[in-house]
Amino acid sequence: MGMIYMNDEDININSIILKWTKKLKPEQAFISQQVAYIEDTVNKIWKLSERQLVATTKVGLVRNALSLIEESTN
Repeated sequence: MGMIYMNDEDININSIILKWTKKLKPEQAFISQQVAYIEDTVNKIWKLSERQLVATTKVGLVRNALSLIEESTN
């Protein structure tokens, strides 16, 4: 098994969020309607993460943020 290294600057956050919203359950459709807000918030989080104590990747940070709202209900 191999590993592919991708530079953080080459990763498109919006693609990760779009893929994540496609996996949501039908009763979570209200989350899909908030994609612009989620993208804006995640981009702000990424900018703040430059001062983080524990190093993480952009993908790790985005997936962690999305997992916090994954089980939310309306």
